[in-house]
Amino acid sequence: TQTGEELARVDTTKADTTFFLRLAVAYDSDSQPQKAAETLARSVQKFPNNATLWSTYGQMLRSAGQLQPALTAIDRSLAINPNVEHGWFRRAQVQVELGQVDSAFASARRAVAAGEDRNLVGQLMLVEANKKFRAARASQSREDYQEAVRLLSQADSIAPSPMISFLLGASAFSVGDQAARENQRA
Repeated sequence: TQTGEELARVDTTKADTTFFLRLAVAYDSDSQPQKAAETLARSVQKFPNNATLWSTYGQMLRSAGQLQPALTAIDRSLAINPNVEHGWFRRAQVQVELGQVDSAFASARRAVAAGEDRNLVGQLMLVEANKKFRAARASQSREDYQEAVRLLSQADSIAPSPMISFLLGASAFSVGDQAARENQRA
């Protein structure tokens, strides 16, 4: 990283898009996500219409824990090029972390449509749906199970798997079981 910074200072023509990406990866590999984000901030100032730099900048901001600025950077990359590599997947990741689950599912569908690995995207969304399933098991609330069914159905539409089918079945059974118990009490 020191050599790279020195190179850019001595010969500014060497500071192209590849240089910034490699320097940011070097900082990130050295457990310095904040420095990686700062490097990419310089890169998007120099190359404001490069969707790959904006998307990577968003990823580095996410790694540094700056979620809202990360989403803004990723949105900028998608505005420049809606098919930028990993753009929609990165957007879904940030939205999950911001608690915007429904928006994350919409972004996940766009990620698959843009060519992202269906299983990778599905895994991200399964984790979110599984959290709702576990919360429903803890609360034993029919509404929570219904929400789990809704999210698991969406995850299943992205990347079907035996795990999703099992959780979806268990959630749907629990919705029926809770309804029957409520009817008995009523």
